[in-house]
Amino acid sequence: MSRFVPTWEQYKKELSRISGDIRGTIIIRLLSECGIAREELAYALRINLDLHHTRGLWIEKAKKVKKGSNYEMRSREVPVNSSLYPLLKAYLDTCPGPFVINRMRSTNMQLPLTPRNINTIFDQHLNIPWSPHDCRHFFRSQVRFWMIREKQIDIQVIKEIMGHTLQVHEKYGEESPFEYKLEIVDSVFG
Repeated sequence: MSRFVPTWEQYKKELSRISGDIRGTIIIRLLSECGIAREELAYALRINLDLHHTRGLWIEKAKKVKKGSNYEMRSREVPVNSSLYPLLKAYLDTCPGPFVINRMRSTNMQLPLTPRNINTIFDQHLNIPWSPHDCRHFFRSQVRFWMIREKQIDIQVIKEIMGHTLQVHEKYGEESPFEYKLEIVDSVFG
């Protein structure tokens, strides 16, 4: 399957088309405006919103990353932009359950989504013409385009926000401040 990264106009058009579906809107916006992966969305817990910082979503159970010859789970805090945050809070106030996005079930048992569920939501329920993974590419490209326009390119902070593994030379010093990450996502998506 080839990668399709939507333009800003295509993204806004699809959001407008599905605006009546708050759950679908939240799913697409979290993937596209926070740069999170399907696995991270599937296991994001509602109690982890604002856990360490206001407008931060702590991703406790994320993708496995290779460390040497072993794989380990990475955890990270994702900045939520100023326009998505109130919508997400309002959604969470109306939807009970432990997960940010619960799996739709006919029983009361709350289960997380799976990556396959998210694919199905995109393909069959929302009819989005790009994949959930393409949303990460959209996030990266929009942040990068903004940085180029502002003449302040910082590939390391993009990697940090997206949870990419940093190269050895990028690990010197401290991680970028959370407030800086919020400034970036607010400038691009807020």
